[in-house]
Amino acid sequence: MSKYTFKNTLTPFYLETSSVRGRMVCLHTLPMDIIKRHNYPNVINHVLAELITLGITLCNTFKFEGIFTLQVQGAKAAPISFLVVDVDSKGNVRACANYRDDKIAALTGQNPTLPELLGDGYLAFTIDQGEHTDRYQGIVELSGVTLRECLQHYFKQSEQLETTFYLTLTEDFEACAIMLQKLPFDAEKDVDSYDEWFTAVALLSTIKPQEALSLTPPELLHRLFWQESLRIDENKQLQFKCRCSKDKIEDVLTTLSHEEKIAVAKEGMIYVSCDYCGEKYEFDVDDVKKNND
Repeated sequence: MSKYTFKNTLTPFYLETSSVRGRMVCLHTLPMDIIKRHNYPNVINHVLAELITLGITLCNTFKFEGIFTLQVQGAKAAPISFLVVDVDSKGNVRACANYRDDKIAALTGQNPTLPELLGDGYLAFTIDQGEHTDRYQGIVELSGVTLRECLQHYFKQSEQLETTFYLTLTEDFEACAIMLQKLPFDAEKDVDSYDEWFTAVALLSTIKPQEALSLTPPELLHRLFWQESLRIDENKQLQFKCRCSKDKIEDVLTTLSHEEKIAVAKEGMIYVSCDYCGEKYEFDVDDVKKNND
């Protein structure tokens, strides 16, 4: 099977011998599809591509019909204000960032750590399944020098689940990520030994970037875990798609009073640009549907 078949996919798998579940994400064009819509410095592009890859890897650990959002919030006056990626249950992905130009320009190292970029910030994820359901949100302080370490810290502290991630990313933002997660003790299967977990983690650490980026998920997973009763589920296709539209933005504008609309207008026109995709919209202030004021 061609690697092209898995160019932007998420593949769930299970190691039944070890009572471990996993997710493998292969991104060939998706990070660049998002990044090229922005004009960010390369250091922002790199960390945003990492967040996109890890966010996709993470979202499929939850069962939901709606939108999964992973956000990293920077400390006050940190070079990066925030990074955010959201993934809906159809596999549509979008992402953006906000940063301080002067702070980014002042960074002297070529590969700044996460604390240097975000300071004492926090990581949050939200699952939104619509207006008739409660949102689920998890928040944890940033603890680690990489996004991977921060996510591992979250699962250990908040979910009490042993979790580890593998991630490799090229200069052109092709990416591969694998997450392993130790499932809770299953009395029926009588699998509660950490030996199997440590074995799976050790096997994961043997991956070389070249094989992660060149092999298909079945090829790589079978090479790693052929002795672990590997079961691979159907992969899910991923693509960039923004949810913005002129009608949605106009609905937001109708919540403003006439005075507020005038304040944001320029020569009678209101201009709005989507932070996620860069699409530009314009409205005649007199044509925007009136609210109840």
